Amino acid sequence: MERTLDAKGRWRNRTVGFRVSEEITIDEIVIHSEMLKKEELVRIKHIINMFLEIFGICEVGDDDLQPISTRIIKNVPWKILPPGKYPWDIAKNHLNNYFNSISEGKRNTIQNRHKFLSNYEPDFLAIGEESFRGYVVYGYTEKDVYYFESNEPNNATYIFKGKWEDASRLTKRDIISGNLCYKRLIHTENWENKISKIMNE
Repeated sequence: MERTLDAKGRWRNRTVGFRVSEEITIDEIVIHSEMLKKEELVRIKHIINMFLEIFGICEVGDDDLQPISTRIIKNVPWKILPPGKYPWDIAKNHLNNYFNSISEGKRNTIQNRHKFLSNYEPDFLAIGEESFRGYVVYGYTEKDVYYFESNEPNNATYIFKGKWEDASRLTKRDIISGNLCYKRLIHTENWENKISKIMNE
């Protein structure tokens, strides 16, 4: 990254990306790129990724640098699939590689749990990466409830209400010791009944 002082006394950083070079400007506490056209989709994606990599956060603004959306793009350790309903026949197709990583002896048991959650038609799925590898988030945004389900038989289901992305930045030890999840359900015979009770609240 090259840092230079312009004629107005403002610091300018020039970051070289894989394909293009982009300039970002630091004005007081606002760090921004130059204005982009909505047709520049590849460049927009590149700049958003650049901001996420450097700062961990990115927000879209207008000509006056005012936010045009209240949604902040966060860098979380999940591969988030496109929004839409995910009943079992659709969810299973997206999770095939995930299930193939499980030993054959465990696969039916694990799939049945995921099938049960997907029968409630979550409106998004997120597959865990990094510290949450082996987990899938089933998101029911209308109910504001989010299930972290594992592909290991002895791991519990972690249920959150509210900002699931913030919870995903914590370790399981942090979550358990701080009693930070709404519910933590062990995989017992009553697991399905407990899930149904929560979903019907």
